[in-house]
Amino acid sequence: MYEVSADTEEAQRALNNMVFQLKAFPSRMKDEMLAWQTDDMHRKHPRAKYSLHRHRVGTKIYPRGRHHFKGTHKHHYPLHRRRGHRRHWSTRPILRPELYISLRDRMTELLGTIGWASTTQR
Repeated sequence: MYEVSADTEEAQRALNNMVFQLKAFPSRMKDEMLAWQTDDMHRKHPRAKYSLHRHRVGTKIYPRGRHHFKGTHKHHYPLHRRRGHRRHWSTRPILRPELYISLRDRMTELLGTIGWASTTQR
């Protein structure tokens, strides 16, 4: 019988580092989304929600501002003039294509930071 022995300490360290990177990735995605909102969208108060279980990061983008959704907007015209009129919703996208492209580029760069090559960094 042949006996083979190998030192697996370096491989174990690399695997542990990869698991650490993957567990920390959702919070890094949230940080990147907050930076995108501040830098590209020019939001004063950026906000993002993330779920560790679903591995998602999201934010709400209001097409005309939050004041339209609060219910405090008062009509300055008689309501009887509105009868019979249909509401026409805008068909344009809420998020401009330039902003979507910049978010996609940021998240793609962030994905490039995970990998076996960066296992020596900690």
